Amino acid sequence: MSLPRYKGPYDVGLTTLVLPIRPTASIGNCRVRGEAALRLEEVAFNVFYPAKPINRRRRGVHWLIRPFSLTVEGYCKFTRFSKWILAPLFFLLGAFAKMPVFANAPLRDDTPTPAPEDSQETLLGSDGLDEKRQWPLVLFSHGLAGGRTTYSTFCGRLASSGYVVLALEHRDGTGPMVFPKDKNGVVYAKPYSRVDEVECDDVDPKDVPMHFRATQLEFRKREIYEAYSAFCQLVEGDSARGGLQSIDGSPVDWDMFVGTVRCDEDVVLSGHSFGGATIFHIISTPPPPGHDDIPISKSLVLDPWLDPLPTPGPEPRAGPPRPNLCVINSERFTLWKAHFGRMSEVVSSWRNEKGAESWLMTISRCRHDSFSDFPLIIPYSHPRGRLLHNVIQRISLAFLQDRLEHEFGKDERYPMHVIQPRIRKKRGKPRLSAPKGRVVWHDCQ
Repeated sequence: MSLPRYKGPYDVGLTTLVLPIRPTASIGNCRVRGEAALRLEEVAFNVFYPAKPINRRRRGVHWLIRPFSLTVEGYCKFTRFSKWILAPLFFLLGAFAKMPVFANAPLRDDTPTPAPEDSQETLLGSDGLDEKRQWPLVLFSHGLAGGRTTYSTFCGRLASSGYVVLALEHRDGTGPMVFPKDKNGVVYAKPYSRVDEVECDDVDPKDVPMHFRATQLEFRKREIYEAYSAFCQLVEGDSARGGLQSIDGSPVDWDMFVGTVRCDEDVVLSGHSFGGATIFHIISTPPPPGHDDIPISKSLVLDPWLDPLPTPGPEPRAGPPRPNLCVINSERFTLWKAHFGRMSEVVSSWRNEKGAESWLMTISRCRHDSFSDFPLIIPYSHPRGRLLHNVIQRISLAFLQDRLEHEFGKDERYPMHVIQPRIRKKRGKPRLSAPKGRVVWHDCQ
C-alpha cells in the first residue's frame, strides 16, 4: 500500500538527517519519570526535495518509523488505547504503507541551458548560465503525536512543486516514539510524554500542563534554529556539512545540496496544530542565544492551537520584517468560538502599513487530522481525505506563489454561516453551510 502520488511536476526525493548537539542541553526544569523531560541531544528531520531518480523502480519509503512495535506502543500511550486494539489496526493499515518518494535520490539539477544564438528568449531568475537553480526552503513543524513522516503528503506535494522541505521530528515528547542518541552515542527510545506524567519545580500543579507546553515551544524553537543553521552551512559548502549526518549511516550525496537551496531569503515557516503554535512562537519571539534571525517571508499555519501561547497575541516582533501570514482552519476550530475569536484578532492585527498581508480561511468539513496523512491511510476516509488534501494544497501553493487572491475569486469565497441542529433532543453539532471542501473566506479587518 502506498500513499497517493504527488501531483506536482517533479519526482520527490527523501533523506533523513540528524545533528548531534554537543554539549547536550536541558531546556526548562520539567521532569518525566524523574529525568529531565526536555533534553536536547540530537536534532532530526526529513528533507523532501525535487529529485531526478536514477532508478524509478525504487520508489517507496516506509511511512511508519521502525521499529514498528515501539512506534505503535507510543501511539497507544498517546491515545490511552490498549496495544491489543491498536497494534492489529496499525499493522493492517500502516505497517506496509509507503510514501511515494525516492530514498537519497539525486536532487534535481535545473541548471539553465544556453538559448540558441538566434533566439530572443531570456533566462529568467539567473544572472549566469553556470549558476544552479536555487530551490526555496520550507521549515515544517508537526503537531502532537506527529513526526517527520506524518505530514508526508503535504510536504511531498510542496517538494513536487519545487520546494525543499525540512520536516522536523521534534524530540520534546510530542512524537509517539523517537530514537535519539545520548551524549555517549547510544540510541534509546523516548515515548510520548503525557502531561499527567510531568513534574515541574516551583510550578503550581494546575499550571503544569500549560507551563510544560510553553517550555516545549522553546525546545522546538531551538530545534528549528539548529536544523536551519546546520542545513545552511551544508548549502554553503561547509567542509563539515554543518555537523549533519544521515540517520542510518546510508550514503548521501552531500554535494547535491551545495548552492542549490535558497536559505538566505524568502524562507517559509509552516506547521500544524501545536506545530502552528510553534510557528507563531518563532515569529513573535527573539531567536535563541547564538543564532541569527531566520529570513522568513511567509508563514503558512495549519489549524493552529493557540492555548499554549501567551495572551494577548501572539504579536509580531518589532525589528525584522513581518512575514505574510496565511492561516487555514478546520471546521471544528472555526466553530470553537473563543479560539476562533482570538485567531481572528491575531490575523487582523498582523497586517501593517509596511505591506504585511494576512489571510484566514476555513475548509468546510475539514477535520483537525485532515492536514496529516492519517485520513489517507484509513480506507473509509480515503476519498474525503484526498478531496480535502487537494484543497489544502491548492490554498498553500497559491499563498506561497503570491496568487492567493487571484486563485480564489469571489465566486469561490463562501461566507461564514453556521447551521445549528434543528432538533435539539437528537444528537447533532453545528456545521458550516458551505459544501464539503469549499473555502470559507474570513474578512478579518
